[in-house]
Amino acid sequence: KAKLYLTVKHDKCAYVQCFQDLVALDPSVATYEQLGGAYMHIQAPDSAIKAYEKAHNIERHRASLAAKIANALVSTHEYLKATNYYLTALQAHTNDTNLRHDLAKLYMKLQKYDSAIQVLAYALEPVESAIQVPKMKQGVQSLILLAEVYCCTDEHCAADLTGSNPVEQVLLRAQDLQHGVMEQINSTLGTESITKQKMIMGRIHCSLARVYVKEKSIGKAIASYQDALKIDNNVGFWIVTSNHDAD
Repeated sequence: KAKLYLTVKHDKCAYVQCFQDLVALDPSVATYEQLGGAYMHIQAPDSAIKAYEKAHNIERHRASLAAKIANALVSTHEYLKATNYYLTALQAHTNDTNLRHDLAKLYMKLQKYDSAIQVLAYALEPVESAIQVPKMKQGVQSLILLAEVYCCTDEHCAADLTGSNPVEQVLLRAQDLQHGVMEQINSTLGTESITKQKMIMGRIHCSLARVYVKEKSIGKAIASYQDALKIDNNVGFWIVTSNHDAD
């Protein structure tokens, strides 16, 4: 019914009223969270924040609610408040990788790259010894995000005195870990999941190629692009994007 009001009748007030009625009938975490989601869907973040906060007041231990409040605050440009929500949530949920990723992205947005690196470094501490696929996937995403942060800093985006490029090293770690993910899922998960993991690997290869292009290591760049195409025929978009950004 609510979807009908929004997509067919284009009546945002009636759409939101459906969720407000649910809250009136059952003022619970679930209904307040649904109301907050409805407000975000119609781009009313201030109202969404109020709904999410009511849900969070009922269930303080839910890290996902704190993340939703912080995300809504970001959309209203309340960056300091959003940062504080993430930090407070992480105090109670130290090992929540999704929270760390969200906070790192916010720090990147604010150009606080050292803070982003610090947040991600904690998430990466156990990644090399991870053997469970979910943890390995999170490790891959942490490494990819760390590489993105490094690319934004002069200190990390170029080779050091030993000839080692920090971005390259992080992406190679991501590549190795993603190989482990794919080896484990090949025999256990469906085609859709495998395809998604191939896309991730293809993007890692393209990101490596981009590093090599900047270093004028054309042979390595070509090899990385070829690896990307071997694993994912649809990776052409990322190759074009990488070439465009490298120009």
